[in-house]
Amino acid sequence: MADLDWLNTGLVACRSSSAWCRSLWSRVWEEGAGDFHQGEFWDQSALCGCLAAWGEFQPTVIGGKKTEAPAAKAPWFSWQGGPKIKSTEHLQVLNSGAFQNNNPKFAHFAFHAAGMKDKARCCRFVVESGAVQGLRLPPTDPEAAAAFAAALG
Repeated sequence: MADLDWLNTGLVACRSSSAWCRSLWSRVWEEGAGDFHQGEFWDQSALCGCLAAWGEFQPTVIGGKKTEAPAAKAPWFSWQGGPKIKSTEHLQVLNSGAFQNNNPKFAHFAFHAAGMKDKARCCRFVVESGAVQGLRLPPTDPEAAAAFAAALG
């Protein structure tokens, strides 16, 4: 698993009151390597590349390719024995199990259906099991669905 980017951006929370966070994604788009703009997972590879260039951290892999960064003194990934919470000057990175999970039985904050073979069945299980509090499902009747959409604005 040496080809993993150090951040998985399947789910990102940014503090909107932070000027640094407000400029983050436009800077990543402008300064990130162009080959990541169209590829799968470009956002996390471009983000890792920019964070490395800005001195935020020194990943050993960006976009599936080894970098010139020295080997980390301790494992980065929690599943390799690294810390479950990692902090840099502007970031706090949580292990994926604490923030998101692609197993609906273990998701604490967000269920992430990426990589699931039968997304529809998994999502139906999550909804039918009552795991989503306050969920409002749109009606299937066209007239009721139009009223529902109008009520949401």
